[in-house]
Amino acid sequence: MSRFVRLAALAALFLLSGAAALGYQLVWLRWFGLLLGNTTQAAATVLAVFFGGLGLGYALLGRVADRTPRPLAWYAALEAAAALFALAVRPLLTALESVYPTLATLTSGHAVATTLSRVGLAAVALLPCAIALGGTLPVLGRTGVLLDRPGERFLRPAALLYGANTLGAVAGTWLAGIWLPPLIGVQGTMYAAVAVGLGVALLAWGLSTQLSVAARSDSTASSSPDDRGADSLDGAAESGAAAVDTTWYPLIAVVVASGFCTLAAEVAFTRIFALTFHNSVYTYSLVAGVCIFALAFGSFAVAGLDRFVSRRPRALLWTAVLAGAAVVAAGWLFAWRTGFDAWAIKAGWPGYMWACLGLVASILLLPFVIAGGVLPLSWKLLERQRPGRAGAVIGTLTAWNTLGAITGSLFAGFVAVPWLGLFGTLALIACVYAAVVFGVAGSRLFGAHRRPWPLRVAALVVATAAVAVAATTPPPQYVGKQERLIALHEGASGTVAVVKTRLGDLALKIDNFYNLGQSSHAILERRLGHLPLLMHPNPTSVAVIGLATGITASATLAHTSVKRVTVAELVPEVVAAEAHFQPYNGKVLDDPRVDLVVGDGRNHIAYGGGRYDVVIGDLFVPWQAGAAALYSVDHFRNVRRTLGDEGLFCQWLPIYQLASEDLDAIAASFFEVFPDGEVWQLGLGFMMHRPVIGLVGRAGGKRASLRSMARRIATLKSGAPAVDPYLDHVATMLLLFAGRPRAGAFDDVALNTDDRPILEYSSPIAQAERRAAVLDKLVAWMDKRLQPWATDAERYEQKIRTGLLDITLSAARGDRSGAVRMLQLVHGHRTHPFIQAINAAAQRGEGADGKRAFFTDLQYFAGLVPVVPGSPVERAPTRPSAGSAGKLQPAPKSAMP
Repeated sequence: MSRFVRLAALAALFLLSGAAALGYQLVWLRWFGLLLGNTTQAAATVLAVFFGGLGLGYALLGRVADRTPRPLAWYAALEAAAALFALAVRPLLTALESVYPTLATLTSGHAVATTLSRVGLAAVALLPCAIALGGTLPVLGRTGVLLDRPGERFLRPAALLYGANTLGAVAGTWLAGIWLPPLIGVQGTMYAAVAVGLGVALLAWGLSTQLSVAARSDSTASSSPDDRGADSLDGAAESGAAAVDTTWYPLIAVVVASGFCTLAAEVAFTRIFALTFHNSVYTYSLVAGVCIFALAFGSFAVAGLDRFVSRRPRALLWTAVLAGAAVVAAGWLFAWRTGFDAWAIKAGWPGYMWACLGLVASILLLPFVIAGGVLPLSWKLLERQRPGRAGAVIGTLTAWNTLGAITGSLFAGFVAVPWLGLFGTLALIACVYAAVVFGVAGSRLFGAHRRPWPLRVAALVVATAAVAVAATTPPPQYVGKQERLIALHEGASGTVAVVKTRLGDLALKIDNFYNLGQSSHAILERRLGHLPLLMHPNPTSVAVIGLATGITASATLAHTSVKRVTVAELVPEVVAAEAHFQPYNGKVLDDPRVDLVVGDGRNHIAYGGGRYDVVIGDLFVPWQAGAAALYSVDHFRNVRRTLGDEGLFCQWLPIYQLASEDLDAIAASFFEVFPDGEVWQLGLGFMMHRPVIGLVGRAGGKRASLRSMARRIATLKSGAPAVDPYLDHVATMLLLFAGRPRAGAFDDVALNTDDRPILEYSSPIAQAERRAAVLDKLVAWMDKRLQPWATDAERYEQKIRTGLLDITLSAARGDRSGAVRMLQLVHGHRTHPFIQAINAAAQRGEGADGKRAFFTDLQYFAGLVPVVPGSPVERAPTRPSAGSAGKLQPAPKSAMP
């Protein structure tokens, strides 16, 4: 077997190993996200423990590789151990779930204690597997050196194997991050990764005997250079500090800085691309995959530079300088290419993803390819100082590099981005590269006899340019021509902006194009809070998942029975921006009845230990990475367990962001837990373009009576400064009632679960390709999934509801006469003032201005005027163009509620 074939066989093994390792990592992130919360802090904790375990494996097992006569057999044992340890993580997490609530309660309010408890839980589950995986790199690197001209070449086999492993990580990112979970589930993805790991172990074991014989044969042919100084590294360690050659300390500094800057840059660019991309699991995996691919390519690129590096050690420092310059250039290129505007979808979902891939590759390939060459180049330089110890060299330097990576990812996410902003963080990364190169350029390892000034001048130029670019780059927020930026808060979880529109309204945005609320929508945002509480006979404790502007949470305080409100907000920067909306939310967070939880609301519901009368789920972007967990069967079950005996849960859904099949999946999952649930609408006519519905479920299954709701409305009206026109009477409130699910309506629909998060993968595609006619789809969905109304009163109310929806649809299509006909069918009075006003609006509908006037009037009547069966319309609006509204035709006495 030729050297090339042997090295190719090892590269194939390590490629598969990299795919399995990334599969483990991504599944663990999901599992720990459900246990610890889907927060940036929890994810960083898991990654820090994982990378820390890898670093321990590199450092501890690297020397073992140099002593074992059959390193490939040792590699097979490590791969098998890693796979078996990975298989044990899920049972360990199940056991830890019983411990975590107690730990969470004990450490509540103590950030350091909370972090340490999370690190401990993650370490128990992940360290054994991570240490085994870390040991595979130096062991297989040593094997590659033995098989590829021992004593003559070191960099080529090590860099090729490292690159193959990193390239396998790209495959693992896309397979475990995108393709496998919706097909075989998250647990199935773990089984697949374990199967690959065990398969690699078996193949390695089978090849170990043959390759070991070949390695011994090659070693005999050219043994002296590789054997020379074989024990020097161990001897130095044993003889004390005086015997340690300090010339390689500058190399450690470069390696640590490289790990720090590479991971910090990946964190920063992941956040930067979230400003323009739909921040779904697809785009996240795309950015991560391109970064890892570029690192692999960088390793491959330097594989043939063995002799060149031996003669020119300063090539490593020039590589670091170029990496810093490329990071800054990539940030500037992103700002120039996108203008921080949303990356438009022009050719359907495949076209969108290809466009995203092209943008990411054009910006990130160069800086990460250059960065990917730093670590392999450093291996060669240390191997010159410590010949014959490939395993120890690879293990030691990679461990230092991993330590820098851990520090860089944590520092970038929790310190640099909040303090310096995204582009300030890129400038800091370039300055770190430059500072290290400036400091070590004159050391003996990098040729002290040569003049270091060219390197130092280059480092100063890069640092100066980085600061200048960061200072002149505009804030990373797209502001429309008729908007003005009021405040910007950048952090690891999101970039949150408060903007003022041309009409003077305030809007809250996260990552540029996710609108979390607007002051002009205050009546709707309050209705999100009011409506669920009016359905409960006597709510005293309320949980609101999602703060946003705080207006929804403030509505709960208008109910005098409420004594405690818990508000959970995932993004800390949203909490910082809430102060701008205090004139609209009544300084809700300052109220002594309100407890703010900055963290994952789902995690608080599951492990917080609270009991609530009402739980309100705000509008969550279904296609945003991690949000689908808030629409899963598992979350709905957790909510039900926290409800009191008469407890009520209302989950609001943004229909304008959902395809019909995604709405089916959410509703099926909800009614699986709350089989007696109901569907309510947030509004009728004026919700035409952005319809919202609420799924309402009760712990006891008992519905509130009309008498109870009337009493609750009267209490609300007596204390509220302004009354919602839909919530001033039981009859007007019932207009928002859409119905109950038909028996067996969702039997054919797949459920959205934690193990099978189908919504996370289907909703981004649906949102991209199925935007039009959302109200038409909502009407069709209601007709298909909701049961016919049973009583005469319900049929009468349904007649009004259906008529108003049809009127609105007719207006949307520009069918003025159709809208008038539907009004006539609903009310049966051609001469009714209400009908006359609509007729007048229709007659004015000639030309563009007339159409706008007609639409405005029709929208006003269909959506805002209270329509009360058998009673006067209270507080009818006075509008010169519309006339006055009188009484509607009473329903039959038997039909009255």
